[in-house]
Amino acid sequence: MAHSIRVIAAVVVTSMLLAGAGCRLERDDQFPSPAVGSTATFQEYPRWDISGSVTVVDAHTVRLNDFTFHGEGLTTDIRLQRGDKLIKVLSDISATTYDHATVDLTIPNTVALSDFNLVTVYAPALSSPVSGASFGGKK
Repeated sequence: MAHSIRVIAAVVVTSMLLAGAGCRLERDDQFPSPAVGSTATFQEYPRWDISGSVTVVDAHTVRLNDFTFHGEGLTTDIRLQRGDKLIKVLSDISATTYDHATVDLTIPNTVALSDFNLVTVYAPALSSPVSGASFGGKK
């Protein structure tokens, strides 16, 4: 009986932590795709110390500008998405600290700029982004 209570308590606490860990992003499938030169700002999320912006440098490069992320204790990656749909994982940034860094990431040849409209810092364990930069918004 005591073991069952501990397991239930652990599940409840874990669920509560995960529920508050992700961020709420506007991830509309209808947001415009970026063009070369487009810049979007990451939603600041103090819990994970995320800030900065992302710029589309050319058809095969996105640049994280002035990017800050503490990278401790959370498995994360940088993803291209269209709304909620994953297009491509660009880089695993787990266990890496970025302090106002500039980071160039390669967009593979199989992905066109028209395929995505959102760049996220995504936590697979949370099944949720912890920040994101959208190239458009609801009008």
